[in-house]
Amino acid sequence: MDYCGMSETFPLVANDQTFLRQVHLELCRILRKLCTSFGIQVTSEIGTSVINITGLLYNLYLHLLYQRQNQSPYDYTYITIILATFYILKIVLINGVCKHAADEGKKIIEIIRQIYGCCQDTDIREEIQQFDLQISQNPVEFFTFGLSLNYQLLTSCLTTVTTYMVIMVQMSISMESSKNS
Repeated sequence: MDYCGMSETFPLVANDQTFLRQVHLELCRILRKLCTSFGIQVTSEIGTSVINITGLLYNLYLHLLYQRQNQSPYDYTYITIILATFYILKIVLINGVCKHAADEGKKIIEIIRQIYGCCQDTDIREEIQQFDLQISQNPVEFFTFGLSLNYQLLTSCLTTVTTYMVIMVQMSISMESSKNS
């Protein structure tokens, strides 16, 4: 979108820029409060989801390993896969919403930089430059206990599940072999 042509249609006034900077600072303050307020809840949701996924997959492994001849493994398998998918989707959605909001914040930075390049008035350019600096110093990011809520956290969660699954399977094989000895 061409934002250069908009400057003639909607002229920016220095007071409007000051107001926008104040609104942005207020939004950043609210974002920090949200991260602080809901950080424990989000972290516990992600943590319990990781624990549940690990437990479900390990129980599925044990069930398939020691299944009885007269039992149908499909019912248990389907339920376990549905529950594990539910917990994975919970992590994906939490991280996806936060990542989307952060991406929208980055788009705003790009728009402001395009407007800065089009504007001829030095006072307004100064205000836009100050606003750009403010946005660069206070980016839109969601954190909880030092963890950035984005797809990198999702990768970390799935890596944790995989690591614990490998450890538990190795331990169960080791315990089974020592029991048979």
